[in-house]
Amino acid sequence: LGRRLLLVDFSMEDIESSVGLSCQVVHDVLVQSRAASKALRSASEQRRHTKTADLAGMRAVPAVPDYRLAFSLVNSDPLSVRTHWDIQTAVKEYLQPFLSDIHALANFSIDSQVLYDSGGALRPRLHDNKYILSEQQLPHMVNPLESSLGSQSSRLTDLHFLVFVPPAHQSPLFIQTTNGDLVESNAFLVHRWGGVLIYNVLNGSRGDSIALNMSVVMSTFISQLKTLLGFNQPAIPVSVMAITDHLSGHLTPWEWENALLSRTAEHVARSTSTVQSLVQLLTEVKNMVIADHIQDQVDQAVTSIESAYGHLLNSDLDLAYSSSQLALIASEKAFFDPSMLALLYFPEDTKYAIYMPLFLPMALPLLASLFQTFKLFRKRRTKSKNN
Repeated sequence: LGRRLLLVDFSMEDIESSVGLSCQVVHDVLVQSRAASKALRSASEQRRHTKTADLAGMRAVPAVPDYRLAFSLVNSDPLSVRTHWDIQTAVKEYLQPFLSDIHALANFSIDSQVLYDSGGALRPRLHDNKYILSEQQLPHMVNPLESSLGSQSSRLTDLHFLVFVPPAHQSPLFIQTTNGDLVESNAFLVHRWGGVLIYNVLNGSRGDSIALNMSVVMSTFISQLKTLLGFNQPAIPVSVMAITDHLSGHLTPWEWENALLSRTAEHVARSTSTVQSLVQLLTEVKNMVIADHIQDQVDQAVTSIESAYGHLLNSDLDLAYSSSQLALIASEKAFFDPSMLALLYFPEDTKYAIYMPLFLPMALPLLASLFQTFKLFRKRRTKSKNN
């Protein structure tokens, strides 16, 4: 079972229930067929612009070949609190093993920065010597900082991870759920954007240069990154105990297989939907001319989709994922080809609007001449009949 051990309380007195529990664990925890089905359904529903996608699908970023991970330390009170972090060592020790495990899924670039912000937008309330932020106030923490994060304009998908050190007059700061409970991790996730960790500094250590506990920081960020990338954490029954090395950063074999299965399902769904949208577009726009290279890309997408299905039937996830990735790239290239876009925004009405002012002034004299010629011919014909 890789680096995780599952212990099931197997009762000989109730064999039927124990066997059922074991089957549930294998189905939901090891196989996670529901996760793959959700990924397939979520990708299809997003393309159809429906509102029934599941919460996990809304949290995860779309599958793309390149990501940029931006880690930011936000100190809101640098005069009273001096903090520093060894982000290079932390990335190498905690994050790099996880990224090495998923290098086949995507490429990752990593940036880091230290920001100083007053945190003036925060209005926490004081309760039992603690400052409390409700879930409704969390967007007011992120929105003012977005302009300072330095998002780059590129083809990379940015994921931001913030460590927020609250000011001295608002410490310690905690997040409270709608149920009134404090969030144990003191962190929250922003769907398809990143995550934020509120790091409280002890009052006795204020004024000194404080080194952040990077094991706490990185374990939180790795968990948030897994959620953003669609690594669904299964719900383990109460009677099953899971033993995991949380700080190793490595994926278990079944987590990797489930990730491949979910990504393959998502790629196949998006590729199929893109090809269907292209067919619908060509059906509606009758005069659209398809170049040969677009036809080749569509053929490659359809062939890769069929190949992915075949590899899935043979339980070859690596080849199935590679085929689905080729299908997604080919279908997206065909759909967003520049020549297709030029013809898409040139409908019949536009043609009439362009050519009518050119040909109508020339056509009116010609039509008038033809009408006069027809009247003359008719007059002569009538005169000849009378004679």
